[in-house]
Formats: sequence, structure tokens, C-alpha cells
Amino acid sequence: LLTRLGSLCAHLGQFQKALEHHQASLNYGKNDAPGLDLAANYIGLSQVSDILGQLSQAKKYAQHAYDLYAAEEEEDGMVVALRKMASAAQGGGQFANAAAIYRRCLAICRRSSDQLGIARANNGLGNALAELGSYEEARAAYAESLAIYRKMQDRYSIALVLCNIGTIDSVLDAQDEARASYEESYKICAEIGDQAGMGMALMNTAVTHEREYNL
Repeated sequence: LLTRLGSLCAHLGQFQKALEHHQASLNYGKNDAPGLDLAANYIGLSQVSDILGQLSQAKKYAQHAYDLYAAEEEEDGMVVALRKMASAAQGGGQFANAAAIYRRCLAICRRSSDQLGIARANNGLGNALAELGSYEEARAAYAESLAIYRKMQDRYSIALVLCNIGTIDSVLDAQDEARASYEESYKICAEIGDQAGMGMALMNTAVTHEREYNL
């Protein structure tokens, strides 16, 4: 019950209460609760800690969750825990560590042919690699992610990854290619009513012109 209350509070934006409920649930069942139940609590604690900016703690909670899922050979849970670890690492500027974690995600997802997991891990890996300046590797990761999202017809994710690819192309001084990605992203966002995505695509398009003409 406490775990569910924690998740509900997080959904409502009551993050401190969510943290308290997850911690109380963990303390209550730490000695006799099933490992998967404890892991779920750690995932909740990791997510809320990340939102609250407690990144080191978020990463530790995610590692605890991963260890528990691994002990049960629960690969879906392992992937979730790894994504939480990578998010905390990125938030703390530990981009090389985040990239390594996303590669661990990819290995698990490829083994189980989890296409959605592969797409998500590649997008995260692309973000980490871009921060490290490994732009060609980042673009390759984004391209694989985009191909999967296109097959799934996940339009929101397609628009998001297109923006990421456009950013890489713009940095690599391929402004025409970047604008093509941003324009497609804008069109999709307009069709699905994503105002924030539309604004991002327009802003990024303007950047390509600034770079092209040294404005």
C-alpha cells in the first residue's frame, strides 16, 4: 500500500511525500518482503530522488534495485534500473559513465529482442555521446532509435529523436540536413498537438541559419 501511495504522490507531483512513502514501505518490509517488491521501492525512490536533484542517492537506489532484479534474473527490471542509473549519471555530468550504462542496457535489450528498450537505450546513449563530443557515434545511435520508432509509429518519439539528429547534423555543419529533420519534427509535433516540441523545432531551425551565416 505504501509503495502505491508513493507512486500516486509522485504522479501528483508531491515528490517529498512520495519519497517518504517509498522509504516507509522499504523500512517496513526490508527484512521479509520479496526481492522484487523491494526493487520496486528502490526504483520509486530513485525516480523521486532524481526529480528532487538528489542524484547521488538516486543512483545508489537504482543500483540496489538492479542488484535485486539481477538476483531474480528479471531483465525488464534490470533495464529499468539501469535507465535510472544512467539518468542520474547524466544529471550529474557523468556522461562517460552514463554512456557505459546505456550500453549495458542495449546488451540486455538486444539479447531479449526488446525493440522499445533498444530504441530508448540508443536515444539515451546518443545524448550521452553528444555531450562527450562523439557526434558520429551519437548520430548512429539516434538513427537506430529513429528506425525502430518509425516501425512502431510512435510519433512523439519520432519527433524527439529527429530533433536530436538535427542537433548533431547542425554541430557537424550539415545545416540543410539538420533543417530537414527539424521541419519533419515540427510537422509531427503540430499534428499531435505538442506545442513544446514545435517551439523546440523552430528554435533549433533558427540556430541552423545563425550557424550557416555566422550571425
